[in-house]
Amino acid sequence: MELDAIGLKIQEEELGPLLRRSLIGLERESQRVMNTGILSSTDHPQSLGDRLKHNYIKTDFGESQMEFITPPIEGADNVVNYLDAIQQVATQNLPDNERFWTLSSLPELPDDESKIRVAHPDEKGFLYRNKLIKKYGKKRQLFTSVHLNFSLSEKLIQALFTSEFHNYFDSYIEFHNFIYLKIGRKFVQNRWLLTYLFGATPIYNSNDNSINDPVRSVRNSELGYTNIDGSIQASYQSIETYVTSLKKMVQEGKLLSFSEFYGDVQFKSIDKNEDSLISNGINYFELSGLDIDPFSRVGIKSETIKFVQLLSAYFLMTPDLAEGEVDQTLLKAKQLNNEVAMEDPKTESVTKNIGIKLLDELILFNNNFYFDDELKNELVSYKEQFEQPKLSLSAKINEQVTNQSLIKFAMNQANLNKQFYQSQLSSLTGFNNYSSNTQLILAGLLKKGLRFDLVDDDGDVIRVNGHLLQHGTISDLDSSILNQVVHDKQTLKKVLGQFDIKVPSGISVRSLDEAMDYYPDIVGKALVIKPRFVKSSQMTHIFRVAPTLNEYREAIKRNLLVDTQVLIEQIVVGSVYRFMMVDGRVQGIVERLPVSVVGNGRQTLAELIAQKNAKIGRSRRGPWHQLNLLEVERQTLETQGINETTIIPRGSEAIIRYDNNFNAGASQNEVSGQMDDSYVSLIEDYAKRLKIMIGAFDLVIPNLYIPYDAKHADSLIVLSVETSPDLAINSFPNFGDKQVIADRIIELLQKNKN
Repeated sequence: MELDAIGLKIQEEELGPLLRRSLIGLERESQRVMNTGILSSTDHPQSLGDRLKHNYIKTDFGESQMEFITPPIEGADNVVNYLDAIQQVATQNLPDNERFWTLSSLPELPDDESKIRVAHPDEKGFLYRNKLIKKYGKKRQLFTSVHLNFSLSEKLIQALFTSEFHNYFDSYIEFHNFIYLKIGRKFVQNRWLLTYLFGATPIYNSNDNSINDPVRSVRNSELGYTNIDGSIQASYQSIETYVTSLKKMVQEGKLLSFSEFYGDVQFKSIDKNEDSLISNGINYFELSGLDIDPFSRVGIKSETIKFVQLLSAYFLMTPDLAEGEVDQTLLKAKQLNNEVAMEDPKTESVTKNIGIKLLDELILFNNNFYFDDELKNELVSYKEQFEQPKLSLSAKINEQVTNQSLIKFAMNQANLNKQFYQSQLSSLTGFNNYSSNTQLILAGLLKKGLRFDLVDDDGDVIRVNGHLLQHGTISDLDSSILNQVVHDKQTLKKVLGQFDIKVPSGISVRSLDEAMDYYPDIVGKALVIKPRFVKSSQMTHIFRVAPTLNEYREAIKRNLLVDTQVLIEQIVVGSVYRFMMVDGRVQGIVERLPVSVVGNGRQTLAELIAQKNAKIGRSRRGPWHQLNLLEVERQTLETQGINETTIIPRGSEAIIRYDNNFNAGASQNEVSGQMDDSYVSLIEDYAKRLKIMIGAFDLVIPNLYIPYDAKHADSLIVLSVETSPDLAINSFPNFGDKQVIADRIIELLQKNKN
């Protein structure tokens, strides 16, 4: 394998690891279609906000043609995850009878082309689209694809320039441009390789007969998404010739603007200004138009992106095109790409031999310089696809054509994708390393199109509008002392007491002997026994009937197994409510109900639990947790004279756990509109005293309809304050209207610029 000067320097300086530190941004287009497979004629979903200002979800040519955009991200898996999350948000905001089309080729179109709606985000864009219609018609503009925006590691370019190439280039920008031009030229020269391996449009569309026999990729052929004037070709000799050649074609009227150039590789500046490509340099290049892979939920596999990154490294380290032959070589490459695109996907390609030779080179390059173990099997697979065309992506999709149509196949994939995303209402696929709270915040940010930074998935930290946000609710807007003590229940009670906030009476013990010494003081009283520091619903024992000495002893012993101290509190009579706070104001109130089932007079307790768990498993409304029958649950049932085989009378409630822990399967009832205002005012006053901007109060209130009376000590008792409350409780109540607290948090962070 021949390396050029750049390749030899990378080898000599051992800069290989920096080759994999490139940034990838994805732009995936997709058509909204009805569940029948016909192009949608509805408006862009209003719930997704202003598409002109949205950072992640826009529209392209057609009103039905959405575009999902990721920021530049290091790591193929990471950028695919990001795209997955954006598509989830977009899918969940579609009408029930709409799906996203899963192919680059067109869905079923209206017979009357005038019924195909053109996107109208603003007047300027609408006028431009109508000029395109006059040149291309509507159908060509409706092809969709995945675009890769690629930039090398700046550390790599800087290291090369500093160590050697400052001797040969007048400036860093000049060298920077040379690097990108070299890689870009080689991609244009070898575009046929990507068309062969990832071509996925064997037919034009379901109601068009312009192609009689299947091909590899209509979209990447002269019949697809390309400039209709075959003479349109940018010069890739230098960045100056690239800009000048495109400007000339605009001046001659061959192009409406730079945007109409549909070349395989397009160079971009960070400010999207063509002139700054020369003055400030190339920031990244766009590899436009890989066909959508229908076997991938997001339209492209991470392995495909890794292969593109490998190609970039290979093109960087191997000899460039001969200087005087660039334009002519690339013109021939364009013709070869069209030939490959129009081949029968079941037959051998004219590029079979050079394809196998190039894959052998890439396998050797990966083993010697790039060192990506995950690509080894993929490269062998790509080589086999040249040897056996039936293994190629286009051939596999062609097998799905029935009656010259891909509607059945595409809609099956579309339905699977929608079903998956609809099953993720309380989580955000792609960001599963973050807590459920943070996922809800991220989903809200993506829906609103607001920028954010992923700071640390291990620490569950993101940055929004300059504010650090941990666990979705803990921010620099809140009291730092409260965040420190909130997990220590006993210290928290003392802190609350300093603010004249009423809390349950109780003590903390460090040993069984200490607990037994305290027992005479609580004989005959209902108790809660739980760990002081560790959050564990399975360790919480609630005795609504005073425990026996043995029950008391066993509960203490079990808690000491998981924690160094145990809290013993007297039970407060009344219903438990969670007041959710954002910006110091009550944003939602849920009544937290004990874990229970209601009998029907026919089924046993075990059958009722299994039935409820099955219903929870099928539900798409929220992250409801399964009911268990462990030691705490069995003890609770025993006090009611119930076991697994008991048939529960019709209408009777069997309490499985008295505590109303969300993770234990408790139900939540949204009661914001029913709570007397006096409690809301009091809790907002508490939040002000404690400097709580985001958080929650868990309270016991005997009667939510009767106004608070300060003369009666039991009118309101604060059980706990949470600085990282579960947002799903309000977002997905079992009963009542949901309150999307994540949106309120986002609004707070946007309002307070840091």
